[in-house]
Amino acid sequence: MLGQEDFYFSLNISDVKRSEEDRLTDFCLEFGATGFSESLEFDQLDEEYRTNIKNPDLFSIKIYFNEEPSATLIKELQSAFQVGEISVTKNKTEDWQAEWKKGFQPFCLFQDFWIVPSWMEAPIEAKFPIYIDPGMAFGTGTHETTQIASELLVRTVGETVPSSMIDVGTGTGVLAIIGERLKINRIYATEIDKDAASTAKENIEKNKCMQIEISAQDLSSVKESFDLVLANIIDGVLVRLQSELVGCLNSGGTLILTGILCERESDFNLKFQAKNELDFVERIQKGEWVGYVYKKRKVK
Repeated sequence: MLGQEDFYFSLNISDVKRSEEDRLTDFCLEFGATGFSESLEFDQLDEEYRTNIKNPDLFSIKIYFNEEPSATLIKELQSAFQVGEISVTKNKTEDWQAEWKKGFQPFCLFQDFWIVPSWMEAPIEAKFPIYIDPGMAFGTGTHETTQIASELLVRTVGETVPSSMIDVGTGTGVLAIIGERLKINRIYATEIDKDAASTAKENIEKNKCMQIEISAQDLSSVKESFDLVLANIIDGVLVRLQSELVGCLNSGGTLILTGILCERESDFNLKFQAKNELDFVERIQKGEWVGYVYKKRKVK
């Protein structure tokens, strides 16, 4: 039988005024609140998926308690604040990290490359295991765009191993790690999100990769050029970064792009004018996502 300590309670309040946020949270802390989480309604505005909050002056909030909020608390809250609906939910306490780990098992990413949770042993058939702690970063290999990028990277390098590579927006570092496993000598990985950059660094260390340098600088600040440029980013950002992506690519080098939604492919091709400096090599699709390979024309 579950005891009281195996449950927690959330006090759910809608239509809270932003101007009342601090006073409301302080009020609930006095009644033993242990935490808060907000919920906002928003629209995605453009191809870079920037968001617009529909009503910045109102929000919904969940306030967490170890014990059920009393009728006195709710009555005083309704008296002191103008809010919308109030409800209380009883929730079972679980070890969410343990539950999440149960669902993350080793799997084949492409050919001999396997993604293996860092807390597990690699299967015998995993010739090139990549040990990953996902953290908060994108790119564990379960998403089609990472699978596309991995396949294109492995097949491209299988023909001629480039001497240098840049992985733009490296996320967990998976693609950069594959690059080192393919014996690319110099690998540079950029990641402007601090949490993702930290995750990538940890994963690179776990996999004992010595050729990969992680940088938090923006692509526009990169002054080097590379034989292979890989970017697994949403299509709107690819369009915005097109000059930088092609600019840091050596003459005759390979450009791999993924993160393009099928429904936006025509729009992407219309806006990605940098392809005028490139020769098209290949297009592949997985699910609703598309990836491209280009070659930069050699300077005569």
